[in-house]
Amino acid sequence: MFDKVNPDDFKTLEKSEKLAILGTLGADGDPHLSLITTLMAKDENTMVAGQFSQGLSKVNMVERHKSGFAILTLDMSLWTGFCDWYDTKTEGDEYVRYNNMQMWRFNTYFGIGKVHYAHLKGITEKQKLKLAGVGVNAVRVLMLKGFMKNKNGKNVFSPFVKKLFNGLGNPKFVGFVNDEGYPAVVPAVQTQAVGRDRVVFTASPYKTLFDGLKKGARVAVMAISMEMESALVKGTFSGFKNGIGYVDVDRVYNSMPPISGYSYPKEDYKEVVKF
Repeated sequence: MFDKVNPDDFKTLEKSEKLAILGTLGADGDPHLSLITTLMAKDENTMVAGQFSQGLSKVNMVERHKSGFAILTLDMSLWTGFCDWYDTKTEGDEYVRYNNMQMWRFNTYFGIGKVHYAHLKGITEKQKLKLAGVGVNAVRVLMLKGFMKNKNGKNVFSPFVKKLFNGLGNPKFVGFVNDEGYPAVVPAVQTQAVGRDRVVFTASPYKTLFDGLKKGARVAVMAISMEMESALVKGTFSGFKNGIGYVDVDRVYNSMPPISGYSYPKEDYKEVVKF
């Protein structure tokens, strides 16, 4: 892992047409994953993210600064890394730059309202997503997941969530807190939902990125469709046995408009007293 972004990667990381998954830390200590397509490099040592909506990840960024990320572009180039958020601005060069980008400049409904700044802790070199390894491990999960069903599981998954996780072409990412206290984000396209409350994935083809993931750890797993629909589940990790493990899910989070929040267990709506 390098302590600087390669300047040759700036233009690629700047593009809005990418999957940028940000890992943050919740107040309860659980890792949290969000799709933040505005995440990019300001310079070799600084990451920035433009905010156009409010959600749990933005609260986490401000209150608990440690973050991890995984960025996947349309040509299947991949970076993972870690950063520390240190400032938020509502003006300045990056604010103007974001709002002049085509995606935001001509958006009828919203633009970038805030820009968050982070010190880069480390980033991997550009690499291609290991499609062959993903394919092999996806087949392995499909063959074994029937034996890994939780017979006493609760009815946690909605049909929508289960469909997202079982879409073979849908990108998925696993988040966990590493030994340094940072939320690591690992691509895990091979992940599948099993039964009513469990997701299964293999360590391969990114075994080294899963270093620090231990039995009993709290884990977040995100699935995204090509239509940019998403679902986030959280639960307790079983540990890897013969390179395969599962998460018993006890929370489901919806980050999509119009209302973000936990759909399982259901939260009571709170009265709005400040505008």
